[in-house]
Amino acid sequence: MSSRPIYTVSQLTLEIKGLLEGHFAYLWVEGEISNMRLPSSGHLYFTLKDEQSQVRTVLFRSSQRHLKFTLQNGMQVICRGRVGVYEPRGEY
Repeated sequence: MSSRPIYTVSQLTLEIKGLLEGHFAYLWVEGEISNMRLPSSGHLYFTLKDEQSQVRTVLFRSSQRHLKFTLQNGMQVICRGRVGVYEPRGEY
C-alpha cells in the first residue's frame, strides 16, 4: 500500500475550503454578469465571467441594499467579495 493519504470527498472539500478561504480574504474581481436569477430567498445568483473563465456568485439579500444601481445581465462590474466553498456541492 502507498503511504499517500486517501481523503474522503468531505475531507478533501474541507481542506480546499480552508485553503481558499484562508488565502483569499476580501478581494475585488472584474467581470460580466450573466445567468442572473432572483429566487424567492431574495438572494441574487449570477455568473461573473470574462473571455476565458467564469465563477458562480451570490449577492445575499442583506447586501443588496448597498447597491446604488440595478444589476443586469451583460453588465460589466467590479465586485468586492470573498471566496467561500459551499461544501454540499463542492463549489466555490
